[in-house]
Amino acid sequence: SGERISVLPPDTRPVDYEVIPLMVADGCRYHCGFCCVKSPQPFRTRSWSDIQSQIQRLKAFYGPNLSSYKALFLGNHDALGAGGDLLYRAAAEAIEGLALDDPQLFLFSSADSLLECRESLFQDLDQLGGRTYINLGLESVDPPTLASIKKPLTVPRIMEAFERMLQINRDYDN
Repeated sequence: SGERISVLPPDTRPVDYEVIPLMVADGCRYHCGFCCVKSPQPFRTRSWSDIQSQIQRLKAFYGPNLSSYKALFLGNHDALGAGGDLLYRAAAEAIEGLALDDPQLFLFSSADSLLECRESLFQDLDQLGGRTYINLGLESVDPPTLASIKKPLTVPRIMEAFERMLQINRDYDN
């Protein structure tokens, strides 16, 4: 659809990196010092009309080959930061519009975006069918390491996100 993808989540390996990219947000929330896929722009959520347009362009681009794809990458660097309502709506619309059967969803999340998400998003994603893989960027709980990689998070915030991740994995099958 003409979108630039700087990196895919490592979780996309089992689908041979063959994912349909749908950009729901641009930029990065943190701009960590170690990151080699930095985006110079500040974080911003895409508009609903932009997302709908992408879905139509993707459908036209993949055409008859669409049935070969079962995975959707909701990008870019912090899709969860786009907010639960928009993220779920985009995923549901793409699954239906692209006729993805038993889809696998892949996305990145920052610690803060995960902690800011309402529980209802995970309930909704769990009901979509398929599986959702959220690649959470925590990197370290060692203060000197966090300082050296210029990760603007505190150890308590990282631990809080880690605990939330464990809770989500316990509570939802998909």
